[in-house]
Amino acid sequence: MSKLMLLLCLVCGLSPQTGTAQSIYDLSVQAFQAKILRRHYQTEPPYLYLPKVMDHASFPNLRHLEANWNKLSLALRQSVYDDFKSAGAERFFWLMLLESESNPSKVSPVGAVGLYQIMPQSAKEICGLQRHDLFDPQKNAACALRIVQRCQKLRGWPAQAICYNGKLASCKWKGYQKCLAKKAKEGNTAVLESLYFPVKVFLYQKVGEKFFLEDLQVPFEVDLLDPVCAELSP
Repeated sequence: MSKLMLLLCLVCGLSPQTGTAQSIYDLSVQAFQAKILRRHYQTEPPYLYLPKVMDHASFPNLRHLEANWNKLSLALRQSVYDDFKSAGAERFFWLMLLESESNPSKVSPVGAVGLYQIMPQSAKEICGLQRHDLFDPQKNAACALRIVQRCQKLRGWPAQAICYNGKLASCKWKGYQKCLAKKAKEGNTAVLESLYFPVKVFLYQKVGEKFFLEDLQVPFEVDLLDPVCAELSP
């Protein structure tokens, strides 16, 4: 566990609203949520949906992420981060937090496997891997990076995130999220996860930067909360 996480877990404070004991970790998460909304909320997609998914950066969620993160070796985390960074895809390194909560043994209800929740058929076609290979976090991450690299032909990280997650065929790239929003308003709640996916990628990147970069020995002199491009069109 990093020094930051240890400090946040051990020290306690007092909540001025309720007068009840509240951990500094919890207060830090609340401050983090407020800063993200203040700095990055916009009225166009994907940031339009940021308030709807902010509970993914809640106190219990981050503690669960931390527990799974620490099950991965530091050497593995550093190696995978370096590979993604070398490919200019470090934003998508944090997909492991979103896809599997950093759990290399996770299998989704639809059959996606491992750290980056890769479908076995995609792994076979794109990476030459069998299903059992996907439980190896290093192989899983390498395959995820290959998929991300295929998506890098699209302009803008939201479009690349949609590409990784799987694009709905009935919506065109241009105005994609507006198309999904229209379907949701018409009662198709199945599209909500796709609608929110890009901003979840953004949020988990910020979660990773704030709470986990110390483990990876990444320099802190950069502004981790700089606004990023919200382009969606490829």
